[in-house]
Amino acid sequence: MLHLITTALFLFASLHSVLSDCTVTSPSETQYLSLLEPLKGQTKSVTDVSKNYTYHISFCQPVEKGQAVDAGVEQFDLYNPDRHIDVIGRITATNIMAGTNWLLLEYRNGDPYHNHCGQEARRATIFIMCDPNNFLGEATLIEENNEKNEGCAYIFEVGSSVVCSNSTTAPSSGMGVGGIIVITALSVAGAYLILGMAYKRFVLGAKGREQIPNVHFWVNFGSLTADGCDFLCRCQKKEESKSYKGLGDDQLGLDEEEEHDENILPMY
Repeated sequence: MLHLITTALFLFASLHSVLSDCTVTSPSETQYLSLLEPLKGQTKSVTDVSKNYTYHISFCQPVEKGQAVDAGVEQFDLYNPDRHIDVIGRITATNIMAGTNWLLLEYRNGDPYHNHCGQEARRATIFIMCDPNNFLGEATLIEENNEKNEGCAYIFEVGSSVVCSNSTTAPSSGMGVGGIIVITALSVAGAYLILGMAYKRFVLGAKGREQIPNVHFWVNFGSLTADGCDFLCRCQKKEESKSYKGLGDDQLGLDEEEEHDENILPMY
C-alpha cells in the first residue's frame, strides 16, 4: 500500500513538473525558454469591458485558479471572476519566436470556438516588447481576431525588461577601445609627471622648471620633431652655395664655368 502511494505521488509530481513549463516542438526554441524564466509565476490580467471578459495570462506556468492544469491564458466572467469561460491557449502547446527587442509567445490548443473560425481551437498570441523601465508592465488586449475562417487568435501585448537583453538598439553602457586607450595614456602621463616631479623635488632637491622630469628633452622636443620631419619628408637636396666672387668679377666676364676651367689650362 505504501509503495502504491509513493508511486502515485511520484507520478503526480512528474506530471505537475511537465505541465508547469512551456512545451516547445522545435529544439531551436529551447534557447528562448531561458529568457522567459524570470517571468515564470507572474500573472497579468486584462479586462475587455466591451464584452464583459477578463483574461488571465501566465508565463510558462498554469494560470492560478484556472480550470485547466495547463492553461496559459484563460477567459473569465468580468462580474464573476471565479466563473471560468474558456481556455484560450495551453502551455503544453507553445510556439516561441524572438527578435532583437521582442519575443512572441504563442499558446495553442485552446477550447474550440462555438460559432467562429470554423470551430477551430483557440489560440493566444502574446507579444512581449522591450521595456527597460519595467520588469513586467501592464498587459493589453490588442485584438480578438475571430473574423476569419481559420488562423484566428487573441492578440495581447505586454512590456518587459527581460527581453531587452536581446536588443541591439538599447544604448550601450560599455566603453569603446578608443576611450580605454585615451584613459590609459592620460593615466600613464599623469603618473609620470607627478612621480617624476616628486622624485626630483624631494630626492634631488630640484627647484622651478628643473622639477619637470627630463626637462631638457622636452625643451628640445620641438626642434627634434622638426629635424625628424625634415629628414623624413623632404626629398630634394639642398642647393650648394656658389663659390665666392669678388665685387668686380662679373664686370670682368668671369662666370662660374670659366672659373672652374682655369684650373685645367696648361701652364706656359
